[in-house]
Amino acid sequence: NPTYELAFRMLLDSWRQLGHPERAVAVRDSYLRQLMSRATAYLDEGRLASAATGWEVIYEFGGRSRELFLRMGQTYLQLGRPERAAQVWREGLQLFPDNADLRRSLTP
Repeated sequence: NPTYELAFRMLLDSWRQLGHPERAVAVRDSYLRQLMSRATAYLDEGRLASAATGWEVIYEFGGRSRELFLRMGQTYLQLGRPERAAQVWREGLQLFPDNADLRRSLTP
């Protein structure tokens, strides 16, 4: 929901400007967990385009987890976009070079 995302961005900026970056981080982390749950539900329901959009929003808000890179890549692969999937997995490996699941995802 774009309105919710705008309100969220404004809340983060407010906490930062008030000198409470730790509260901004806590709010962001909570929001990212909610987005992750929603994107996972979309994936489970077979709503691949909605799941992909969810993963991208999480990424845009600073989400950088092994799970995000794995699921985002898998979603793009299921959408018939193997080059985007590989790009996502390669970026994940840059951040998590020892992750066997990401490495396996890139192996044909």
